[in-house]
Amino acid sequence: MYILPHLSSLPPVAVGVAAGAAVVPREKAPNSGRPVTALLTFGISWLLGALSRRLTSDRADWCEEMTLGVTDGYALVRFASDVRTHLLARLEEPGFGQTARAIDKRREEIEQRFREAKKAAERSIKTETEVEKAWHASGNPVTSEDKTKALCHFGEALHGCQLLLHMAHDHGRRSSDGVLHGLREGAAFHAAPPRWREVPPPRSGESAVRPV
Repeated sequence: MYILPHLSSLPPVAVGVAAGAAVVPREKAPNSGRPVTALLTFGISWLLGALSRRLTSDRADWCEEMTLGVTDGYALVRFASDVRTHLLARLEEPGFGQTARAIDKRREEIEQRFREAKKAAERSIKTETEVEKAWHASGNPVTSEDKTKALCHFGEALHGCQLLLHMAHDHGRRSSDGVLHGLREGAAFHAAPPRWREVPPPRSGESAVRPV
């Protein structure tokens, strides 16, 4: 349980190795009985469960923070593309603790998550473009239904980008966070959601900047 406060600074793979050491069979103590074994098994299971929950929560927070300021579909496509390139360029070579098969599997997962993120972002762009055209053509206010539809599609695109970022969190180093922040800032620099669409609420402690 002493490792829990330090999880945020450790890569998930390293935490997995540390947790694995806790379940390595040890020499059986004399006069040990089943109650003691059951108690140790329960304690290890509880610890591994706590580690898993903490890692999942930390990863979600990290991915949400990484997408702050990316408020339109075009920015999401650019950011997802830059993240994909970043991840592919940093895949290990076979023979350094990773097999060629494992590396190929991770490469395909990166590509698959990028395709899904890009598809969701393009759907969001298409929806907003259609609503924008209808708004200008009719001159009527955008309906709540159209706002909700556009916001839902953008939320799906944002989630797709965050799923791609899972790969950066699970296999990357925290020293690369600065690089990802730079990619995010570059993508978000010109990001501007349409005036009729609500900006997703910021995380606690952050201020929302709405377009004029």
